[in-house]
Amino acid sequence: MIKGMLMKLVYTSEELRNIDTGLPISLWKKVDDTYYYVMNYNDRGVGGNLEDMREIAKERNIVIDD
Repeated sequence: MIKGMLMKLVYTSEELRNIDTGLPISLWKKVDDTYYYVMNYNDRGVGGNLEDMREIAKERNIVIDD
């Protein structure tokens, strides 16, 4: 599955306006697979939140195939 398609499955169209696929270099070593991670700026935080889309999908009862 293409990352953009996964994002559309996990997040609402409103949420997607403030989701970025680009991760700061400082976070690259902290994640196991950058494919599943996005920066979420919906909370209007200064730096945004690093989110694992697998975890968000699980919280929202969305089934994704690896």
